[in-house]
Amino acid sequence: MLFKIKNCLPDQYAHDSDRQHALENLIMSSAFRHNIIILDTKTIESILICDMYNTNIKNYTHDIRSYRREYAGIANTLSTHAVVDFNYEGDICAFEKDKPIIKVSYKYFIDPKNLGPITLLTENLEDFKLYNIITEYYSHSISDHKLNFSFDFSLGGGSQIKTMFDNIKNSKKLVLCIVDSDKYHPNMAEGSTSSPFSKEDRENIDGSLAYIIDMREIETLIPTNIIQKIAIEKKLDEQIESLDDITTFTSIEGQFRKFFDHKKGLTLKEAIHIDNTYSSFWLDILGCV
Repeated sequence: MLFKIKNCLPDQYAHDSDRQHALENLIMSSAFRHNIIILDTKTIESILICDMYNTNIKNYTHDIRSYRREYAGIANTLSTHAVVDFNYEGDICAFEKDKPIIKVSYKYFIDPKNLGPITLLTENLEDFKLYNIITEYYSHSISDHKLNFSFDFSLGGGSQIKTMFDNIKNSKKLVLCIVDSDKYHPNMAEGSTSSPFSKEDRENIDGSLAYIIDMREIETLIPTNIIQKIAIEKKLDEQIESLDDITTFTSIEGQFRKFFDHKKGLTLKEAIHIDNTYSSFWLDILGCV
């Protein structure tokens, strides 16, 4: 995550161990490549000439200065970033100018445990791995910024993910939670895993955000041509035929994959039952083949 530091006076912390430790920990967070730390020029120069900061801290501050010009201007182009205010004594709070800029007290970084990457909470390890792949592809192949990234994995355990999210949130940790909607029809309500998340959980009002993907399952995010390429390489003839069917159905209705069960498929009996419950969708698609 990107942290912009404000109201920081390094040479005045000789008798303020909390602020000194918080500043040093933030600098170490940059050194470990867990987060991007933006310091203004005056703060950087103050650290470099002040005797109370050791050689390592000064060297890492040199690194921050070297990338400052490259990264300082991108904060406003990101969907969110954090401001660490060394004059702010309160809890993590939220929006600034209708944009989710997270305001954090320096006190958050007194504890070295908060040095690590932002927590990414997913339903299982495989989901975590896939979101890392998606993030890496976006960061290095699509985004103009080409930023490196790092997440701390936290396992949600399916139905327990809301409890895990609340525990992390209540401990004042920054967390991003991504959950499948489990919807198998456009008119269906969300499934039991995502539905417990409140409106507030989904709005990033305190440094914690639950994001419910607008599709049944994470597999939908994998492009069909990628799945097809793997199936061909591994000579999975049956799967290739199924993919051909999926491609055909998707050409008929663009939302087909959005609600399709990629693991178990869909029987005609199930399609009839679902459409009788929620209105026509699946039968309209199947009837065009």
